Amino acid sequence: MAIAANVRDRTDDESFMRKGSLACCGNIRQSADIVHVKVLFFASIKDIVGSSGIEVDIPEGSTVGSVFSALEAKYPRLAGYRPIVLTSLNEEYANLESKISEGDEVAFFPPVSGGAVQSELYRITHEAIDARAIASQLQRPEAGAICIFWEHGGRENAG
Repeated sequence: MAIAANVRDRTDDESFMRKGSLACCGNIRQSADIVHVKVLFFASIKDIVGSSGIEVDIPEGSTVGSVFSALEAKYPRLAGYRPIVLTSLNEEYANLESKISEGDEVAFFPPVSGGAVQSELYRITHEAIDARAIASQLQRPEAGAICIFWEHGGRENAG
């Protein structure tokens, strides 16, 4: 079943513009059975869809996974993302089984890392951190980048 969707390209100055459609599971018997949601895309998923977001009317009771399934039908290249896709619902991490309600915001994004982690390195220390030494321990030919986060011991914040 085709569900009406407003597909709008996002820019800093204006919200969505382009119209399209999204097929979704379920039968819509009447307008009371429809919920309106915003769907956002990031990184390579955004590139596949060709937009940073859409607004879509979907059957009440739909899940994040059913929206992703509908997107897979329209954009077959998304199928490879299903096992690794990260999702959020109203800016909180969610799983594919999470139920969607009227006015919700759903987001799909690929994992930050591009592959499986062969080994992990965790270290808590009071000594100075040598980022180059840590990077050399983590470096491998297939890694395009290495990211190291550490707290620098600045003053405590109020939060």
